[in-house]
Amino acid sequence: MRTIWLMVPVLVLAGCTESSQRPPVSPQTASVTHPDLDWTAFPVDSKPRPIVLLDPLPKPGMSVTLASAPTPPATMGVTLPDGPAELRTISADEAVTAMGAYRSGPAVQATLTSAQFETDRGDVTLPVWRFDTSPVIEWPALTPTAFWKLGKIPQFSWETPPARLDGLKLTVSLLHSPEPCPGSGPPVFRGEARESATSVTVYATAGNTRPCAPGRSEMRPFEVTLRSPLGSRVLITGAGSPIAVGP
Repeated sequence: MRTIWLMVPVLVLAGCTESSQRPPVSPQTASVTHPDLDWTAFPVDSKPRPIVLLDPLPKPGMSVTLASAPTPPATMGVTLPDGPAELRTISADEAVTAMGAYRSGPAVQATLTSAQFETDRGDVTLPVWRFDTSPVIEWPALTPTAFWKLGKIPQFSWETPPARLDGLKLTVSLLHSPEPCPGSGPPVFRGEARESATSVTVYATAGNTRPCAPGRSEMRPFEVTLRSPLGSRVLITGAGSPIAVGP
């Protein structure tokens, strides 16, 4: 079992406010606050497709002083959602640098092993450097170019179940605010999608609401029909965070 650290930004969700029901201004509504959620440059045509990790990684500022570590092979074969690939590795020392750790504290050993990670296209097994710290720290033993913004995608305070894809039909769980405004009936929500060349933004919207005070939000499945196949595009929430897609 991998030990993880969460960095959880707080997102305030409006209940029945009119603004909370409008579609996002762009597929990157959170890019001003979190620029690493801007998906406009995602290389959908790259082979292999960049790995979009959904599992949180050790946050910068950990203390890791490396005692010894084996020399990895120059490349290692991995099975990705879009097929097998031979990817370049990094040394344990490069992993310490990549994770933004301070080189302080007792010297520890590093072991080259493997671990399972959740990605936006399902689980994958990747080589990792496992550092004998307390608690244990793990970091992918692959060059950061194999990933999309490795370790930079913020983790939000809710977990979105994987979406199911059947052709152009998506079944995806979305946040919505079911509480009615005073004097109004319950809001009737539907799932919507805004598509671009690199991403598909999904959100829940209701057309029968008027402005009112924020209320609670909850998550439930919605069906969404895409205009074109999802392909290698990233499925994201209205806040810009990626959603896993299953068969």
